[in-house]
Amino acid sequence: MAIISSIAMWFSRNDGKVQINWLGWEIYTSVSFFFIAIFSLFFILTFLIVLFIKLLLFPSRVRKKLRISSVKKAKDALYNGIIASSYGDKNLIRKNYNIAKKTLKESPLLLFLKLKDLDFNYNEGESFKTLTSMLNNEITRPLAVKKIIKLAMHNNDNELFYNMLHKSREHKISMSFIIYECLDFCIRNNDWLYFSNYLNKYNLKKNNQIKRIESLINYHIGKNFFINGEKSKAEEYTIKALEKNKNFPPFVELYCKLKIAKSKRKLINILKKYWSEFPHPNIEKCLEDGLDSKNLQSNLAAMHNILKKSRESYIKYLVYGKMKYKAKIWGEAKKDILKSIELKPSKHAYLYLAKIEKSFSHQENKAEKWIKLSNKLEDDFRWICKSCSHSQSDWGIYCNNCKTFDSLQWKPTLKKSPKIFEKSVNEISVA
Repeated sequence: MAIISSIAMWFSRNDGKVQINWLGWEIYTSVSFFFIAIFSLFFILTFLIVLFIKLLLFPSRVRKKLRISSVKKAKDALYNGIIASSYGDKNLIRKNYNIAKKTLKESPLLLFLKLKDLDFNYNEGESFKTLTSMLNNEITRPLAVKKIIKLAMHNNDNELFYNMLHKSREHKISMSFIIYECLDFCIRNNDWLYFSNYLNKYNLKKNNQIKRIESLINYHIGKNFFINGEKSKAEEYTIKALEKNKNFPPFVELYCKLKIAKSKRKLINILKKYWSEFPHPNIEKCLEDGLDSKNLQSNLAAMHNILKKSRESYIKYLVYGKMKYKAKIWGEAKKDILKSIELKPSKHAYLYLAKIEKSFSHQENKAEKWIKLSNKLEDDFRWICKSCSHSQSDWGIYCNNCKTFDSLQWKPTLKKSPKIFEKSVNEISVA
């Protein structure tokens, strides 16, 4: 401003004349007016140029604003559609999807909303096409892989399942998802070797969860080989199972059936550790299978060696009683069974008392009374499913009822001896 003021003051003090000849016209003016006219003309031209540019760009600006408005509307529709999918309003999902797709062509969220719409309307064919499109998008690819695996499982398409499961490793799908889909596949197809091979092929990092799963599957494979008479293979997988889970009853039971322990001392030491960790009534069967001896007295001595330092329990005395019954040591057998009932009544104990009365004292009336008492109790030597509460006598890799993997737990009841049973025991014993 100071410079312009200085220039203006200079022209006012040193004003001259300007003559312009143009097409026969002669124009005379002062220098100051000439420059004012030039500047004015410049500003007018600049204004006109700017106005022209604005008018020229006006349609595109309108289009841009409309585009911004439509994108906002589409995004709002996307969010509303996704929220609607969370509570299963399929009409609202479809409505918002139709609004969003007008503006957003193949965005990740639009593909997701489209998939939700198709899922709720049970259009499996179109769902698969959408999932194929989602595979081409880096953001939606993991979801697409998961959904295609689910579709393959639903349609029993093993080839597609294999392909997508291997792709899941490339796309860094969560390990827990892969593991449980593999397990579901194995349950459906009874192909447990596939899972074992899968773990080995990809050399997966094995946390405690995977180690447990692997041990259960190795046991199951070993058991199937044993049933089919392939002893060497059965031994291989049973040993693998025991490496990860040394004192699980079914594992130890199969180990003893296979007679993997080559010496009596080794077998007894294994069963001692097993009993200290898991006092399960199958200890008797494990010892008999492992020793493979028909000398009942020798078997009883070995069992005494295993149990002698363990704490008192109804299972301990029940085991002693059963073995003494087999060895025809009737009096001691009855004494141990009654001790077992004193600690905790069980169906097995009463049934063995009935057997003793029939075999030893030949008192059918007493035997009948023991059987009646046994009928009032449920078998507490059961495996209970923690998912559906189904019970079964033998452990399996999954529940026979709900097919849930690794859901069976051995849960003997811990109820105290009811007085009615205590009274009945005394009455029958002295009768």
